[in-house]
Amino acid sequence: MRVWGRSLSTGSESASLDRKEYYTKRGLTVAKLSPFGRLLQSCRSARKFLVGIRDAILAHRRLRDQARLLNGDASEGNIILSRPNKEGVTEGILIDLDMSSLIESSRKMYEVIAVTGTMKYMALELLLNIRENKFTQPQNYRHDLESFFYILVVGCMCYGRDSKVEPTHLEQWLTEPARSNYESELSHIIQHFDIMILGYFPPAFDGAKKLASNLHKTLFGQNINQFGIDESFDDLYNPIISAFNETIDEIVGKNTIEFTDICPR
Repeated sequence: MRVWGRSLSTGSESASLDRKEYYTKRGLTVAKLSPFGRLLQSCRSARKFLVGIRDAILAHRRLRDQARLLNGDASEGNIILSRPNKEGVTEGILIDLDMSSLIESSRKMYEVIAVTGTMKYMALELLLNIRENKFTQPQNYRHDLESFFYILVVGCMCYGRDSKVEPTHLEQWLTEPARSNYESELSHIIQHFDIMILGYFPPAFDGAKKLASNLHKTLFGQNINQFGIDESFDDLYNPIISAFNETIDEIVGKNTIEFTDICPR
């Protein structure tokens, strides 16, 4: 399989671009397996949704620390939910590592490195790099954690919502030209987060508003003006995972709302 470095998934299909200096040669291996789980969007409660993302982040950290791999394409479609075990517990599983790269090579600033990811969930720093027509921003684990954050807020806005009041402004994250996606996402996430994001959480996800606000500050700083990371700073995982655990524990035992409606992707 050939993958162009500038080819970015919009969440539905990829656009092919032919700048050869960003060409990346990859091998594709296909394994036919029995279904191991189900789509993240098949969940019917806020708790299962949060557990699925939390577990995927835990897996992402293990890949970084043990295999020295960077996922490079955290998206809703790359998280599945396992079948319930004997105790009835469902877990989240991170899948599809076809865009992953060795961390050591991804940190060589002098190399031409293709930007990878799913446009709808891509970190702002990467979108800015694309807007400036560079396409070679070295990717790090924080970019993927920001993508997990977008999986969280998009799911909280879309799942459990009456289809008649869908948050249509999210379409601006993937249907406009790549350079416009940055301005739209910047406006919604940085400048108008409370109104354009938290304000669209349906009742089923009221319990996740505090989590989203905490992750917002963890990733972008208290003043919401940080977009990158100092690679010497080791761990954003701990505060993020702790925030998920706290919210999941708070939800347990409460009369949580189950839902059936999912707004279309």
